[in-house]
Amino acid sequence: MEMKFDFHRPEYYENRELSWLKFDGRVLNEAKDKNIPLLERLKFVSITSSNLDEFFMVRVASLKDMVHADYRKKDIAGMTAAQQLAAINEKTRELVDSQYHIYNRSLVPLMKANHIQIIEKFEQLDERQVKFVERYFEENVYPVLTPMAVDASRPFPLIRNKTLNIAALLSGKNGKTSKEAVEFATVQVPSVLPRLVQIPSDAADGGKEQTFILLEQIIEKNIDKLFLNYEVLCAYPYRVMRNADLTIDEDEAADLLKEIQKQLVSDDIVKPQIIKHDGIVEIVEQNGYICLKFERNSDFISVVKSLRYEWDGKSWKRKLSETTGTFADRAAEVGHALLRNGFCISIHDNDVKEKAIYGDFEPECDRWISLFKDTLLAINWRGYNDTLYTKARKISGSKWDSPSVIVDVSRYQEILKFAKSEGFRFTKKAEQKIRDYIAKNGNAKTVVCNNNDSDNFIITEKHIL
Repeated sequence: MEMKFDFHRPEYYENRELSWLKFDGRVLNEAKDKNIPLLERLKFVSITSSNLDEFFMVRVASLKDMVHADYRKKDIAGMTAAQQLAAINEKTRELVDSQYHIYNRSLVPLMKANHIQIIEKFEQLDERQVKFVERYFEENVYPVLTPMAVDASRPFPLIRNKTLNIAALLSGKNGKTSKEAVEFATVQVPSVLPRLVQIPSDAADGGKEQTFILLEQIIEKNIDKLFLNYEVLCAYPYRVMRNADLTIDEDEAADLLKEIQKQLVSDDIVKPQIIKHDGIVEIVEQNGYICLKFERNSDFISVVKSLRYEWDGKSWKRKLSETTGTFADRAAEVGHALLRNGFCISIHDNDVKEKAIYGDFEPECDRWISLFKDTLLAINWRGYNDTLYTKARKISGSKWDSPSVIVDVSRYQEILKFAKSEGFRFTKKAEQKIRDYIAKNGNAKTVVCNNNDSDNFIITEKHIL
């Protein structure tokens, strides 16, 4: 007798969302495989977290919308939206517990065995590392932070989706710690800086150890510097996940692929693949400045501050000069950075627009020699670099005039030798000053630096800004 099956029975099917969590669990299992290289195993742990972000933004958010709409129809596996959320909650907790177990019990010990150390507590740092971290905060982190406090005169700030933030409870330095005197503040961990910051290792290990600390730990330790008139009671990192609110049907694979791959360019407007912020950043050139016109937004401010733009009361600006490069390159640079952070941008020039989309721009010169005044040249570089300072000061007659080392053009041979070895470029005025000096006092045909290796250095086009 032929058996008949009722293929509509729920027990024959598995819920789509729970099936997806099982898939993410299989991805995590790759992190357990001892035959896979260590850093690849770490990558699999990271992938499962990234997958969960998207899962909650899309799948879980959709189920929550159904619950709020009181939608009670069961899926093919016989589960309502509320039942699915309860099951997802249980399975997700198991998955995350497994993530931390694999990371803490297996991967962290393996990293230590392979001379990779992740600092877990700020107190683990030695005196030399503490000084490095404090200087890193002052020079790289502090300038791009935008702390925001909440009180009766300031509404609760918009916390951007998927961004890492630090929440702090503050009290006035008058000693009051009552509930009414405590205020809430938040600061976004800047996405323009690496989350893992490499710091000096213990000299006793012969330089084999590679030591890292999390960016949020650096900010937490120095958060009191952001709120000078307050006492910081506590500070902890947090994230907010929001409904992705997709307007396309995910089950229509062909349409989804077309939406992702489609070139999102309309007139002067360029859109990122995933739009994270409302509005459009207009990038224009005005009177020798690059101007960025956009509302005040913490994510936006972090991006543009990291590229040395300043607020003039109307827009964010940066002056163009020999050392910054052309408008096309700098506009493409800031445009590319904004697109990567989910901003829509507007650029009128099609060539510049294309450069911004593909990140095809000439990097800014960070080491250059310019004309200071009269016969004096200035050796300049960006950021703190004790090695460059020491080498530049070895040039005869050099002196420090912050932020430059000043040398006389008569020491051109030493200057050129230094420029060659350390990768410095000359502004046109500095290059011309050297040529004029040589024409008057030496060989007018070439500008060379004679060193012990007989490796003459000639200023060519590639050495000039």
